[in-house]
Amino acid sequence: MPKKTVETTIGNTHVKFGNTWFSGAKLFVDGELIVKDNSLFSLDKSSPFIAKRIIVDGAEHLIEVFVFAFWTVKIKLCLNGRYVAGDMI
Repeated sequence: MPKKTVETTIGNTHVKFGNTWFSGAKLFVDGELIVKDNSLFSLDKSSPFIAKRIIVDGAEHLIEVFVFAFWTVKIKLCLNGRYVAGDMI
């Protein structure tokens, strides 16, 4: 089963987003599952697939995950509106 993972670090916090065709998409923060989605397709490149606010070192941050999934999967992670990891979609 194809799997794609994108990871980044914010301060001492590890953020990981993984997607598989049959197990769905999962957002982890420091190993804890924060969001799970079982959508099979994501065709909107301009709207975040997942947007979640997290606290890191006492400060709130917005993590946005953009996913384009049709024949292949492209994933872009943004932190507070800025690209931090993944594909430039």
